[in-house]
Amino acid sequence: MSSFWVGFQKRAESEEGGDKPLYRPTTSSRPEKKKMVYVKGAGGKPKLIHYGAKGYEHNYSDGAKKNFRSRMGCDKGNLDKNTPRYWACEDLWPKGKVG
Repeated sequence: MSSFWVGFQKRAESEEGGDKPLYRPTTSSRPEKKKMVYVKGAGGKPKLIHYGAKGYEHNYSDGAKKNFRSRMGCDKGNLDKNTPRYWACEDLWPKGKVG
């Protein structure tokens, strides 16, 4: 398949975001959220998810990370990649990364 058709298909998949790629977090357009990501929703249609509350101090210490991950259930089995919980756990509060 030529690169033209691959690019065309990606743009056609994300109706709401034009040529935004799927599963790549970016800064949110909502003032109260930190990030957003396009995912495949029901029926294969793209869905826009906003996650991460703005306005809190940055406390990404080991204790804060452990508390957040236990509160959100980040370590309890597989998380659905199409939910805000998954992206908060994996992007904002990843296991093992102190920031």
